[in-house]
Amino acid sequence: MGYCQSMNLIIGLFLSVGFGEENSFWLLTELAERIVPGYWVPSMTDTQIDTRTAVDLVKMRMGDGLGQHLDNLGVPVNVVVWQMILPLFISKGSTEAAVRLLDVIFFEGSSLPLLAFVLALLEPWQDDLMQCEDLPEAMDVLMGCPSLT
Repeated sequence: MGYCQSMNLIIGLFLSVGFGEENSFWLLTELAERIVPGYWVPSMTDTQIDTRTAVDLVKMRMGDGLGQHLDNLGVPVNVVVWQMILPLFISKGSTEAAVRLLDVIFFEGSSLPLLAFVLALLEPWQDDLMQCEDLPEAMDVLMGCPSLT
């Protein structure tokens, strides 16, 4: 295990919902070694793959128009998605919603639920994003609106 950004959020969530230190450690180990094995390693291979896949899904689902519009504005969609995926959405809403998402991730045994959540969080804001006229406005929409509630 190498790269540790966002692990503190995950461990913090486990501890805040009542798991002890040892159980929290083993839950994180299960995530890091079996479910998302390439997320917290020096190359971050799986994080990069999932981020690219999520960005492609957003563009496919919401149309090339939105993708092209965001590209024209210079919006780093991959960075926004990365910030959602790496901490497993824990920083994007309520504890209850984050726990439910983690339940699905553990049940599925994969990162696929994360990709679905990217779409679910961004899709309602498509019209707002299409109306943005510059990078700061688009970033305000992207950073301000997505949340798990």
